[in-house]
Amino acid sequence: MKWIYKIWSGYDGFRPSRIEARLRPGGELNLGWAKYADVAEPGDDVWVWFYEANRFTAGVYVKGIVESIDPVKQQLVLQTQEWNAT
Repeated sequence: MKWIYKIWSGYDGFRPSRIEARLRPGGELNLGWAKYADVAEPGDDVWVWFYEANRFTAGVYVKGIVESIDPVKQQLVLQTQEWNAT
């Protein structure tokens, strides 16, 4: 299954310029994805789409595969396949 995870301006201060700081050493990215934590599955394709008017171009900045899901914390760990902060 393919998913698009949309991040709008102001959400948790997460924007393309902060991707690298949020990546774990193995290239994993933790997403607070409460709405879909019970329907996404490990192995699903996820594209992270950012939008913030006048600060950067809207679009997909991260592509990866769901590695794990923690329904209690409502978080999803994405193994990044590619990312770009610009």
